[in-house]
Amino acid sequence: NRGRWPNKINDYLSLGRPTVANACGDVTSLFEKHDVGLLAEWDAGDFAQKIIMLLEKPGLAYHFGKEARKASIHDYCWPVMIERLEDFYYQTLIKKSREVN
Repeated sequence: NRGRWPNKINDYLSLGRPTVANACGDVTSLFEKHDVGLLAEWDAGDFAQKIIMLLEKPGLAYHFGKEARKASIHDYCWPVMIERLEDFYYQTLIKKSREVN
C-alpha cells in the first residue's frame, strides 16, 4: 500500500471537494502537504464522523475544497502529472543505462 493512489482523488481535487480518506499509500502525503480534507481511521464509525464534521462545519469544508482546487491546479493536473511520469521514466532509463555500461 505504499504507492497506492486512488484515481478518484484527482477528481475530488479538481472539483474542489473536501475529501475524507483513509491514510493509505501516497494519499497520506497529499493530506500532509495540502490541507484538502480529513484522514479517517480504518473503521466506518470514524469515517462517518469525519463526514458529519464537514457537514456540520461548512466553513471548514469550504476551506478544504478551496485548497483542493489549488492543489489540483498546481500539483495534480494532467500536464504536471505527465511531466513527473516522463521524468521518472527518463531517470529510470538513465540509471539502467549506467548499470549496463
